[in-house]
Parts: sequence; C-alpha cells; structure tokens
Amino acid sequence: MVVSPSGDPYFSDADRAVCGQGRLESYSKGNSIAIHFHSTYYTPGGGFSCVAQALPNENPTPAPEPDCECGIKGQNRVVGGQPTRLTDWPWQVLLGDISPSGGGNQYCGGTLISSSWVITAAHCTYNRKADTIMVVVGQDNIKQLSPGSEVRKVARLIQHPDFLRRTVDNDIALLELESPVTYSAVIRPICLPTRYVNSNFDGQIGVVTGWGTTDFGGESSTNLLEVSLPIISTDNCKTNAKVGNKITQNMFCTYADNKDACQGDSGGPLNWVDRSTGRAYLVGITSWGIGCANEDTPGVYTKVTNYLSWIQQYTGQLCSA
Repeated sequence: MVVSPSGDPYFSDADRAVCGQGRLESYSKGNSIAIHFHSTYYTPGGGFSCVAQALPNENPTPAPEPDCECGIKGQNRVVGGQPTRLTDWPWQVLLGDISPSGGGNQYCGGTLISSSWVITAAHCTYNRKADTIMVVVGQDNIKQLSPGSEVRKVARLIQHPDFLRRTVDNDIALLELESPVTYSAVIRPICLPTRYVNSNFDGQIGVVTGWGTTDFGGESSTNLLEVSLPIISTDNCKTNAKVGNKITQNMFCTYADNKDACQGDSGGPLNWVDRSTGRAYLVGITSWGIGCANEDTPGVYTKVTNYLSWIQQYTGQLCSA
C-alpha cells in the first residue's frame, strides 16, 4: 500500500510502501489523497478495507477572503492577437526582473488567484530568488503604470519540487506577495477549475493573454494582447509529430494557424470561460513551444487541474465558483 498525502498520481511525496498485516492511517494535505494497492499474482489470499473520513483541520488556515468573487470579466481583446482592456482580464500579472541586470523589464506573466498569491511557470522562477521578482497587477502598458496599477515585492517563492528544466514537466510555481493587493475593476482573481477537475477541455476555446513578442525573436508588445486558441487534450497532443513525444500527463496543447503564445507570455494564463456563467477559469499556464506559430506545431501548457491540492497546500484556500 502506497499513499500520497497530496493526491499526487505519481506518488512523489509518498513514504515507503507498507506491506503485511496491520492498520495504516494517513491524512491528506489538501482536499484529495491518492492510494495505490498492489499485490503479486502469487499472493495466497487476503484482502483489505478502506475508510475515508473528512476531518476538521486541527490548524485551520485563515477563513476564505470575504470578497472571493472570481473570474468576472469586463463586458467590453501573442501572435495574431488583438488588444484587450484591463477589465477583460483583471487577474493578468506582469513579472518584472529586478535583478542587478534586469532593470525592471517584463520577462514573464502570471495569474492572480487571491489577494496575496500569484501562479506562474516554474521556468520563470528557475534559479531565481524572491527578491529579484517584481509583481505588477492592474497593468496594461509595460512602459508606464496604468491608473489603478499596484506593484508588490515577492515575499516567498514556491517552485514545484518536481519541476524538471530539461523536460519542463511540472512547470508551475507560486508567488506570495509581500502585502495583499486591493481588488478593483482592474484587479480581480481568476477562478481555479475545481469543478472541472475531470475535464480535458478538448476542442474548447481558451484565451492566452500577455505582453510577449508578436513573432519569434521579435519585440514584445507594449500593450496587453489576447488570442483565442482551440485546446487539444493531453492524449490528442501526444499524437502530434512535432511535440508529441515530449508531452506528459501534466501538459496539454493549443493550436490555430498563425496564432500562438510567444516569448514573454510564459507563466501567464490560458483562460477558459464557462459560457453558462461567464466566469473565467485558469485551466493552463503558458509553458513551452517550438518557435511561435509554426505550422502544425502546438503550444504547450501546464495542466492546472493536476495541481489543485498542491496549490491549496500552500495557499490555504482555493478561490473558485
């Protein structure tokens, strides 16, 4: 019997396997747990029973934010992208490089999931310290602060422990802000996709937002752009001749002719809007690709539904609806 307290399907945080007779107790770190039972073909017999029970947290985290309304877009638009308004994607975050050589330049994106937490890609935080990253919310133009913009330092950087730079697997990181931001028309959190944890979103339309280059090796966009892209499930993306052999269960893809995320969009959101409610959900994190908008070459994203327990383990809450 092997148990992952975080619900990790790969059991990377599991203790050694427990064998033989007896009783095993284990407690989850969030709202899920993974249990694997294995016996050999030659086992002479026996069995097991399992009881699951929800328990109150002995060390409760702070109560959810009273204003945890998430994913509410404005009513009013990367390669092939259209200009967008701040109120359309008020959870979009700009990450600035404030290392000695960075000069405050925008280098990655991120997504606001609560007043104190931002999600980005682990390759955007790789080999970085928290004090080299500046977070800007409520921002449109990368060259000047917008009315309502707020700037924060990063108090804590949490990179996924299983991130692999070579394969870009587990490409997700959390940034805790030095102080909470104030919600407004241009600063709001996105919803996390807890109710869509079993969806592969295949064929659905996602929207990538960011200030990345408008072609590979080109210049970054001054204003925030958006581009709509059809989502390709993990299994279908694995069949692609260009990227399929690099796709893991923690990734999925998007593809449309002459449209793509590009350099500088990394870490930003792949937004999916539930048409029945109008709410936006963070289903993907812009991760990697081969060039930008190359023919028959999908862009690749971190699958957020695989990391909900890991997110909750550190943030203490999931803002969803």
